[in-house]
Amino acid sequence: MNNKILLFLISSCYMGDIMATNYFVDPQSSSALWVEKNKSDPRAEPINKNIASVPTAIWLSSIQESEFELTQKITNYIAQAEKQKTELMFVVYGLPNRDCSGQASADNSADQQKYKTWIDTLANTISDTKMTIILEPDALADISCLTEAQRSERINLINYAVSKFKTKSPNVYVYLDAGNMKWVTAKEMAQSLISAGIKDAYGFSLNISNYHATDPTLKYGNDINQYLTELANVQSNIMIDTSRNGNGASGLPNDWCNSTGRKIGDRPKDISATVKTAWIKPPGESDGDFSPSADCHGGPKAGVFSPELAMKLIEGK
Repeated sequence: MNNKILLFLISSCYMGDIMATNYFVDPQSSSALWVEKNKSDPRAEPINKNIASVPTAIWLSSIQESEFELTQKITNYIAQAEKQKTELMFVVYGLPNRDCSGQASADNSADQQKYKTWIDTLANTISDTKMTIILEPDALADISCLTEAQRSERINLINYAVSKFKTKSPNVYVYLDAGNMKWVTAKEMAQSLISAGIKDAYGFSLNISNYHATDPTLKYGNDINQYLTELANVQSNIMIDTSRNGNGASGLPNDWCNSTGRKIGDRPKDISATVKTAWIKPPGESDGDFSPSADCHGGPKAGVFSPELAMKLIEGK
């Protein structure tokens, strides 16, 4: 092979032009279902082109599902991904007392035993299927609003999940969530990740459901890795959510809930051998309709798809 062509292919690999993971496109996503039901709406075409057709993580948060229902759901997704020849990415979001500070996605229906049973069912059903799991967005960054007992429980449950996926689902790439660059210091986050079992995980995720630009987010991730090396001799892979960071963050305090003026970001790609970007927060799905700490800008309840929000993200308004 011509040396110039070989060098181009190698460099492209690290720029994200080739070799990026081919993630699953969910035909039943909230955006895809809206497009299907509203074909005559002039917004349907841009939403389909710019959001519904882009590989995006699937959020698993219905901890009250029966084991049978959860098993059927995961089995169905695995079968669909096999047909597409794509790789699934799940967001596992079911810890007790989740979103204790923001409250927009709070759910107090879980307890320790329910959570362990839920994780057991997930891990057993996934089995040896290759996929990516983003484990508990904000759980470590948002831990200060819990009591000491609740913090201990949370760390134990995250460790439990990491260990269970490692033993029962050995082909799963588990990323512990590390919040975002403006939440806690890199050293504090590294210490939290160590406590939560990062040594047995594949990596950590950043910027989920947030808007911070990729480059400074990656710098924050590299700083975390530096502390992980110093404190525990660990180096981790990094996953960055770019679904809504095209314009970066607004810079206003507590402007995380359906922030205006944001824009969809780069599509999923591999920045390097150890750094990936992905669409983890589905664009157009609301961050919530109320939070004691933020203005939600009239959005519907958390997780509900809004064509108005979707178009604002497409247009950067």
